[in-house]
Amino acid sequence: MRIRDFDAMSFSLFSGGALDRLYERLERLRVPHRAGPDSARMAKAWVAALDASK
Repeated sequence: MRIRDFDAMSFSLFSGGALDRLYERLERLRVPHRAGPDSARMAKAWVAALDASK
């Protein structure tokens, strides 16, 4: 899946506590300066949001 706008996709998929958890997770993870690790960081945040939405 190609995602062009992480924020727009996140807001369309998550709400409430799950959305809060996603952005809290992003804040806690170190920001890498390479595309691959940065994509992994965003994926980890989505997993946290999915867990919160259950």
